Amino acid sequence: MNKLLGMQARSTDKAALTDKIRFLKRITPMVAAGFVKLLPVSVLFDPPRETPIFYSDNYFEMHCQPKSLGYFATTPREIST
Repeated sequence: MNKLLGMQARSTDKAALTDKIRFLKRITPMVAAGFVKLLPVSVLFDPPRETPIFYSDNYFEMHCQPKSLGYFATTPREIST
C-alpha cells in the first residue's frame, strides 16, 4: 500500500514510542487539572482560517508611551540606501 501511495515504508522505533507514552502518562494529572493542553501536531502547521489585518487611524500611537513618541519625533534619523 505504501508503494502504491508513493510513500516509503518505515519501521516504528519502539524505544522512542515507549518513552513518549511514558511521558504522556506522567503528565496525565497536569492535563486533568488543566495546566497542560495537548494538541495534534497538525494543528501547528495548519494555516489560519483568516489572515489578521491590523489597521489603526493613528498608527498605533495609543500603544506607545508619550515619552517615546516625543523622542522619535525630535530625534533626527539617518536613512541609508
